[in-house]
Amino acid sequence: MRNFAITTDSNSDLSKDYIDKNHIGVIPYFYEIDHVVYGERVSLRLSDFYKKIQSGSVPKIMNCNVERIKEVFRSYLEEGLDILHIGTTHCFNSSYDNLHKAIEELREEYPIARIIELDSRSISMGLGLMITSAVAMKKNGRTMDEIIDWIERSRTGFWAVFFLSDLSYLSRIGIMTEKEALLHRVLRRNPVLVMNENGFCQKVKDMKNNKKTFAKMIRMMERRLGMMRDKSLQFCILHGDAPEQAKNAAAYLTRRYPRSSVLIQTANPDMGARFGKGTIGICLMGEYHDNTGGRDGQKKQKVDSRREQSIRFRKWDSPQ
Repeated sequence: MRNFAITTDSNSDLSKDYIDKNHIGVIPYFYEIDHVVYGERVSLRLSDFYKKIQSGSVPKIMNCNVERIKEVFRSYLEEGLDILHIGTTHCFNSSYDNLHKAIEELREEYPIARIIELDSRSISMGLGLMITSAVAMKKNGRTMDEIIDWIERSRTGFWAVFFLSDLSYLSRIGIMTEKEALLHRVLRRNPVLVMNENGFCQKVKDMKNNKKTFAKMIRMMERRLGMMRDKSLQFCILHGDAPEQAKNAAAYLTRRYPRSSVLIQTANPDMGARFGKGTIGICLMGEYHDNTGGRDGQKKQKVDSRREQSIRFRKWDSPQ
């Protein structure tokens, strides 16, 4: 049986040290802001990225082209390795079509090699946790097929809820209309999104931005936990340059789940380009039950399942 490499994309938020130590191939994401393209070789500090957003700049997510994807994969194929690629959920992956095209061309070029692409149906540290688990399984002697089976079963347990606060930004990028943003301001309410089991984000309710916000988000999450509630869990708080709010959310989780750990992470530019400054997200890997936010969420999900109103982001992606 041939050995294999694990690859992912830069949305996984894995550290460079971890990537280098474990020989993980990474397909880079790019974005353009103020007519400058950032990504693999040209970087922008996250604090400066969010300052640009706050000042009115609108970033555009860009595709990683086919040749660059093939270059990442080919470095492993030339060593005689198969490839297991675990990528960002397809609704966030601006390079999804290019990824498939690159894989098909490489399968013709390397007919003996196995090149398997798995949609993680998750983002950021949810994807990162899948990668670290897959790497650990590989080190423990698990086969490629065993890891694939684990991912296909476990990915439905990823859960994320996002509270979006920058209404002006959301109207500029198309998540809501200017009229909807004005109505939300008048009512002092902000949209709450959850990521469903198919990897799409759905709006489930609106919520006031106050001290009870995090408690309400966590109560939504607890419907997802099921029998995992009393176990040690790994939570991740994602924030769009809102460190104090993230610390408050983490403190609430720590008090409620003292056996669990909480990681705080600034949302990467790919997420920041979609959700804007001030976003707070709570993510975890748990058991699959239903991905709804209580009774209100269940009603909303039934409506969305009929009308296919999951938010799709490709409409403001740009090719590279």
